[in-house]
Amino acid sequence: MKTEEFEKAGREIFKEIEKAQNILLHLHPSPDPDSAGSALAMAEVCRELGKKTTVIKGDSNFPRSLESLPNAGEVVAKEYSEVDLSLFDLFIILDSGDLNRITNNVKVDFPTHLKTINIDHHATNPHYGNINLVDSSKPATAQILAKLFLLWQVGITPAMATNLFTGIYTDTGGFRYRGVSKETFELAGYLYNIAPETTEVLLFMERQKSPKALVYKSLALASATAVGDGKGVVAGLSWADFEAVDITPEDVEGLSISNELLSVKDYLVAVTVMEKEAGKCRVSFRSKDEKEVDVSEVAASLGGGGHKMAAGALILKPFAEAKKDVIEALEKVLG
Repeated sequence: MKTEEFEKAGREIFKEIEKAQNILLHLHPSPDPDSAGSALAMAEVCRELGKKTTVIKGDSNFPRSLESLPNAGEVVAKEYSEVDLSLFDLFIILDSGDLNRITNNVKVDFPTHLKTINIDHHATNPHYGNINLVDSSKPATAQILAKLFLLWQVGITPAMATNLFTGIYTDTGGFRYRGVSKETFELAGYLYNIAPETTEVLLFMERQKSPKALVYKSLALASATAVGDGKGVVAGLSWADFEAVDITPEDVEGLSISNELLSVKDYLVAVTVMEKEAGKCRVSFRSKDEKEVDVSEVAASLGGGGHKMAAGALILKPFAEAKKDVIEALEKVLG
């Protein structure tokens, strides 16, 4: 996104925040640090501007690993379907590549009185807001917000800095993924100078796994099957597998089996299919090279979306059917 386009959208967003009285923010399903950190940082900015602001947990329970984020205790334990939208005049939607990332439980229809602002970094985002700031060149929504806050000349507090740095750090794989730029490091350094204690938050996050997480990891890795002449790999667990060892979604929140599988030198793409609820399979796609395999396109063919090298989908089918669909979609691109 060109600088002038970014600044124009940024100014429009700030004007809407200034006009608003009651602002809603949410966390996307299975929230990661970019979702939570971005929402908490934006909420703090809105409150500093004198706005009544509510952050809801969305479809998923708030992960234990994110409890160390500043102001995490302010997240309201409500799903989108439980919110009375008549109480709000502005909905700021962050890190949500499509309407399903607001909720998977009900159809999303915005009432006419509710202004919507869509700030995101997913290339497949269809620009569903009244105002859209979608910059797929940025590796994290938190990086977009850091730029916005500097444009707005709002004071970035240590809490905001920690939340934004955490979002940037985790969504870039510790500054290793494609999309990381000089700007990424400059903004991260700026935020770190404000809140050097952020490293303690990151360490806490990494050390909150359940013992069942190790069981999950071993079962998932053992299920891995090569596809597409060995250029891809698919792993997955059924709802029956989860029940057999009494693993809950909370036990495995934040674990990425796809990234671990991609460490194998022969695999160009790795996919996990996890039926954490009966008949509801979450699919995670990872690619080593977007020129070889653009997983956002594969995900889109299954009703999902995301980035060229990291994408996801929700398939409302039993595990065996969903896995079959995924393998067929993969083999079309792998040959």
